[in-house]
Amino acid sequence: MIMTKREIKKMFAVSCENKGDYIRIIVEGEGTLENSMQIHQEIITLLGDTDKKLALIDISRLVGRLSMADSIRRAEAIPLEIRGKMVRTAMLEDHENMVFAYKEEMAMVNRGIKIKIFFDSEKAIEWLLQDEHARKSHAVETKSR
Repeated sequence: MIMTKREIKKMFAVSCENKGDYIRIIVEGEGTLENSMQIHQEIITLLGDTDKKLALIDISRLVGRLSMADSIRRAEAIPLEIRGKMVRTAMLEDHENMVFAYKEEMAMVNRGIKIKIFFDSEKAIEWLLQDEHARKSHAVETKSR
């Protein structure tokens, strides 16, 4: 079955939230061989468009994972200016994908990408905001909710 771009796009959604000191990118839907590079490109575009140096990428609601070779190709496709710009990137994964997640983290770290995989959003945010200023700002944001 050949899918059109329109059909592929309906299979996933990528959204972005400004959280003060960091951005949260949320990917939902189905990740397939046909749309994985499109998802990847949308994430890269969002990272490139922000002035933030910290990002939380939540793929815990994305169904389906690709092979290790595809992870390596995606890591290598991240532009150098994005790699240099991002101080820290936390990726939120689902526990069911634990083995894959750690392999993907290793592939990205080995290519110079500052990323760490988490299965708990609070731990991911805590790691992102290890900088004292960032922690204070997050505490104020949390209290104002």
